[in-house]
Amino acid sequence: MNAWDKTYPRYLPVGESALLLELSDELTTTANAWVRAVNIRMREIPMAGVIEWIPAYASLLIKYDPVKAKSSGVQRWLSTCLKSASMEAPGKARYITIPVRYGGSDGEVDPIY
Repeated sequence: MNAWDKTYPRYLPVGESALLLELSDELTTTANAWVRAVNIRMREIPMAGVIEWIPAYASLLIKYDPVKAKSSGVQRWLSTCLKSASMEAPGKARYITIPVRYGGSDGEVDPIY
């Protein structure tokens, strides 16, 4: 399933109430397609205690209520979602452009160096 690298997926704890599902350490279209497919599957089979999840390009951050869910349970749920995710129709990717303006009437710019 994760043909791009045998060390993935990785489940990494983030504090006491979040888990990071990493699908790749590279920003590839394959990794992103997996993120979108798993995101869809997570919506289809929700887990009690999961507050929200935030998809990124090659990972998902899952926040949960540690009183209602344990990290090990969230990891099992994510594993199920990953194994049953369909790559047939992971959804169309969207590109979002965020305009940014620095300096001048928009504020002073401090040099980084």
